[in-house]
Amino acid sequence: MIRIDIVGDFRAHIDAQPGDGTRYHLHVIPDMYGGVLAIWTSTGDVYRVFENSNRDDLDIKHLNRNCDENKYTRKAIIKIMSQFFNEGGFKNG
Repeated sequence: MIRIDIVGDFRAHIDAQPGDGTRYHLHVIPDMYGGVLAIWTSTGDVYRVFENSNRDDLDIKHLNRNCDENKYTRKAIIKIMSQFFNEGGFKNG
């Protein structure tokens, strides 16, 4: 289950349970360098995500310097953000 709430023109709150026993509460905002920032509020992990023309293949970068990226979290963030872009991103709000 992934619930996406667009708040205004430039913010989204996403509450997701991607089916692997985890839960993510993300804040999504536009990034001044392009793409969007997806911030996992529970851990402070920040991802820069770019939408590609092939929406199943996002360009994603983990921005935290002080911790290693978890491959399962990355997979879940890709799944969540793919749905965000497939539903129109900020254009659907």
